[in-house]
Amino acid sequence: MILPTGSNLVSRPLIFRSETVSASLSVYLPTVFASRFIGLLRGVVLAWLLTTGEFGLLQVALIVVNILDPLCSLGLNEALARYVPQYETKQALRAFLRRAVLLILAVGLGLSVAVMWWAEPIGRLLFATLNSGDSVVDIRACADLTRIATAATLALIIYYLTQSILKGLRMFRAVSLMELVSNLTFMVAAVLVTLVGRGTAAAMLACYGLTLAAAALLVIPGLRRILRAAPDRESLTALSADGRTHRVVERMLRFGAWAALATVMWQTLQFYPMWYLQKIHGPDVTAVFGGVRLLTQAVLIISVAIVTVVQTSVTKTWESEGPPAADQRWALAFKTTALALLILCALIAGLSDVLVRLFPREYAQGVSIISGLLLFFMVSGHLGFLAIHFRLIERPRYLFLPWTVGLLAGVAAGRWLVLPGLAPVQALHAAVWTGILGVSAALVVIICLMWIKRRTIDQGTALLIAATYALAGPIHLFIAVVAVLCILAGASSVIFTIDGQQRLRQLLGDACRRIGALLSRAVS
Repeated sequence: MILPTGSNLVSRPLIFRSETVSASLSVYLPTVFASRFIGLLRGVVLAWLLTTGEFGLLQVALIVVNILDPLCSLGLNEALARYVPQYETKQALRAFLRRAVLLILAVGLGLSVAVMWWAEPIGRLLFATLNSGDSVVDIRACADLTRIATAATLALIIYYLTQSILKGLRMFRAVSLMELVSNLTFMVAAVLVTLVGRGTAAAMLACYGLTLAAAALLVIPGLRRILRAAPDRESLTALSADGRTHRVVERMLRFGAWAALATVMWQTLQFYPMWYLQKIHGPDVTAVFGGVRLLTQAVLIISVAIVTVVQTSVTKTWESEGPPAADQRWALAFKTTALALLILCALIAGLSDVLVRLFPREYAQGVSIISGLLLFFMVSGHLGFLAIHFRLIERPRYLFLPWTVGLLAGVAAGRWLVLPGLAPVQALHAAVWTGILGVSAALVVIICLMWIKRRTIDQGTALLIAATYALAGPIHLFIAVVAVLCILAGASSVIFTIDGQQRLRQLLGDACRRIGALLSRAVS
């Protein structure tokens, strides 16, 4: 089988195949929904099997892994995903990967060893809970949990390394396989380990790292076979008139360093409210926050999945067709995703009383923060989409500013709102608004940066962003706002242009046909 237009790989099996945006979404989005359901099921089961303290500690440990990943990889996996389409187009993919993969593995291993060496002070900072100025979590246990988290981080670096290559080549069937395998095996392993009496956050984290490594090892052999068949120029220096492309390591480090800083700030912005809640009020309240977060983070997970597909496709369009075509595809993807997720938010908020009953009775007090968490994740999803602009122009360092401002705003809000002595429900609300204020500050800054770089947003995009904040009001008001947006989207050109509406119908039709074909094959 031959790759779509613009690709230079020669042959591909069923799993390792590059595809268009509509084809990728028709495969990847169902996988995201399946993975999301598996993750939710795993979280609900573990909430019943683990103590609230261990469940809350596990949520914080997973935060630590997500923050350590860009630190220990120096953001090089993001650089890899950015440059793979470029070097594929220029027929220098193998030469590029020979340098890039070794660099990422060496950096990841070296920095992971350094974190393990300083595990005790790092663990005290990350996991110790403050109670009247004293640490109530054993420092040695914190150090051990930090070492396990670092080992899981190294496995995550290898996992993301593999996925970055696959995403750069638009092979989302293989990406989907990795995500399904890792989620399924993690759920099974975590439940089995808990049932045999090892129901601790450390044991769950060890299962997480092992399943990530297993998922990566599953697809690496097939990916290597595909890459060997790719036509390649041995010299990178002949690819550019300015002669700079031979400095692969320098380019990746420069891109990756700023990407790492931006990603660390982004991850901290995302998880600071829960971490600070645990620091002040302990793992029991954090467990409630983490459990309800599982119900609502589908909004961000879906948004990130679409951003992943759109970013690689838009990057390819940017390289082959130019910025105007890439910007048009970005705008259509953003508006479609934002409107669909607003509809999903209305559904989740309307069913909040039912959904929270999935968890043990102790988690029922979290029902009142569901709308707030939906608002937090919606704004976070908008930020992920807007960040694509700066990655396209190879200026990830610009993202450092909005994420930093957002984090500083969140820290200030946390110190002001999340106070010792609050009742659990009050502490939960304080943590939610800490997050909302943080991402809102980041949103203002990133829009200003786009205006400075003359990459402004149109009225439809601005309207959808503004409508998101209706989640802060009563649920019936939010549902009315969503209904009005749906009418405007279908009966006018306020949100979608006429060309955009036609393109959207075409993409949805293609996606439905592909999903139908996949279901037919599965049944047969």
